[in-house]
Amino acid sequence: MRPKVSIITPFFNAESLISKLIENIQAQTSEDWELLMIDDDSVDGGGSIAKKIASGDSRINVLNSPEDRNEKTRIGPWYARNYGLKNAKSDLVAFLDVDDLWHPQKLELQLELHENPNVHVTYTNYFTFDLSTGIINDYREFPPLLSFKSFLSHNPIPISTSMIKKSLTGRGFAPTFLEDYCFWLEVAKKINGEGIHNVNKTLCYYGEHPKNRNKNKFRSLIHSYHAYLEAGFGSMESKLCCLKWIFYHSCRIMKSKIPKKSLEFTTIDNHISFFYNR
Repeated sequence: MRPKVSIITPFFNAESLISKLIENIQAQTSEDWELLMIDDDSVDGGGSIAKKIASGDSRINVLNSPEDRNEKTRIGPWYARNYGLKNAKSDLVAFLDVDDLWHPQKLELQLELHENPNVHVTYTNYFTFDLSTGIINDYREFPPLLSFKSFLSHNPIPISTSMIKKSLTGRGFAPTFLEDYCFWLEVAKKINGEGIHNVNKTLCYYGEHPKNRNKNKFRSLIHSYHAYLEAGFGSMESKLCCLKWIFYHSCRIMKSKIPKKSLEFTTIDNHISFFYNR
């Protein structure tokens, strides 16, 4: 019998994160899942830790990225995610990066939305937290519904918050730096932005550390331009999207200067213990 959802997690040299990540998934209130962990050529002990835990839980499958690939496929997580999609057994797919975590009710509440056949993609709000301390830094809230236009200035669906029908994943992730943004552009274009719903609850925790890839905004703009091109936009349309990108992020920078109200929760452990009433 197929599980309700396949969770895809690539990892590379993440020895210190593996155990907590798997424990976090095993704590989900919905237990009907499979976890595909793709070891992307790690040279530390992360793969061994994952396989040891998997030996005691049949829902976990640790895969090694194929050895016969070229150097281009070894840049970023796009290839490992595609390998996970290729091996996923479920009709629904969720992605969880190894440095992120989920609230225990995440899968349960998203699966409830996906019982509606008109729902194609779901996503959630999230907290950012310091990966070394577990202290919450910020809170991101997203619109209840997204349209195709929502994707033309920024990526409105952080990958670890998402769940999607596998049939919509198409070619999967392209070999670009912003592979997740390109992925959502293609998905949104395919369904014309229909059926993309926010659970309207904070169910994901985005781990921040010095190696996060999108800190340099100028570099992110250049990568966004290439993501537009890779997703099938023409040169002029891609440049117009970049202007929208600049306007959106300029507004975000100005908004960040406004003092924020204090957060109700200070650590992710505080929030993980919080129960959402339906």
